[in-house]
Amino acid sequence: MVRLNSVPESYVLTDEVREARALVRGRQTLVENRTKYANKIHGLLSDHGIIEDVKPITIEGREFLRELSIPSPWDSLLESYIELIETLTEEIQNLEERSKSALGL
Repeated sequence: MVRLNSVPESYVLTDEVREARALVRGRQTLVENRTKYANKIHGLLSDHGIIEDVKPITIEGREFLRELSIPSPWDSLLESYIELIETLTEEIQNLEERSKSALGL
């Protein structure tokens, strides 16, 4: 193959592309975790007969959830899940900004 000059070239990613991919993979993991906690909230509400269509990922949904009255210890779990979703949302936004700047967008 060398004599025929047909050795395939390998593509080596630039540092910028590698960094951007790492940030996108990290963001995806955070989104998956946030979805996991939103699903836990839906399960908790279902267990207590609350059939409202709540979206825990939205600000309005979290405000609605904070106004709910459910018995202890589930109220503490609900608050913990809400706080985790808020923290994950902030981190997701941070990674979005960092990945945009890494790609020069």
